[in-house]
This record gives sequence, structure tokens and C-alpha cells, in this order.
Amino acid sequence: MQENNSEHKNFKHGYSSPKNEKFKTYKRWSAMKQRCRNPKNSLYSLYGGRGITMCKEWDDFVQFLADMGEVPFSNAQIDRIDNNKGYFKDNCKWSTPKENSRNRRCSKYIETHVGSINQADLMERIGWNKNQFRWFKKRYGLDWILDGFKND
Repeated sequence: MQENNSEHKNFKHGYSSPKNEKFKTYKRWSAMKQRCRNPKNSLYSLYGGRGITMCKEWDDFVQFLADMGEVPFSNAQIDRIDNNKGYFKDNCKWSTPKENSRNRRCSKYIETHVGSINQADLMERIGWNKNQFRWFKKRYGLDWILDGFKND
């Protein structure tokens, strides 16, 4: 008599079940894979379609898990350090949605006395919103803003 192993055939790690509290990690990995490799995915044109790849080692979820660890907090997102490179161990980290949103191709960076800083981070440090920043920049210029930032 042949034993029916069909329900255990694809079982590797147990993370792919939504009932598992660790499902979030698997879900992030699966979404990353879809963005990079599935032309039918709505975000493919922004990832796989522009050459963003996922390393072959991460085809195996267990290897991804070994490299990145579990999702460290509830809203953590997989973030590429260099946005023009793909998903691989040395180019990825877990980030907050705020950090991840500031690491985009369209992000503006400004050279300051402390080095290059994201414009949104600069506004946050100064305590201004986008409209205030634009007004002062138009009225007084970026150098005036940076001089004030330098004295803080």
C-alpha cells in the first residue's frame, strides 16, 4: 500500500501558512520575488522590468531567512541599500516604511557640512514641512537654509 505524502511534499519550512506567526517574513520574500520575476505583477516594471533582480541563492526561502532573519518588527520592509542594484544579502536590510520611502530613485539629496543628506531628513531635522522648505528655499535660497542648519 502506497502512503499518501502529497500534503507534506512541498513542506520545507512552515512559514508559508498564514496561520504561522512567522508568515510575515515569507510574505515579504514572496512579494520581492514576484516584483522581480513575474511580468504580470503590477510592480514588475519598477523592479524586474528595469533590471532589478533577486540573487539565485534567495530562490530558496530558507537561505533568504538565514541571510536576513525574520521580520524584526511588524511593519518592516525589505529595503535595498543601493536602489539601482538587486536584492542580495549585502544590499538589503529591514527598514521602516519611512526609511524605505526615503530610499527611492526620486529622493533628493543635498550636500551639507555633515555630508549628503536626504531632503526629507533635512526638513525633519530643521522642523519644517515641505511647504515651508519650498518657501524659504525660493525666498532665500538653499545656501541660506544650509547656513542655518550648520549653526544648529
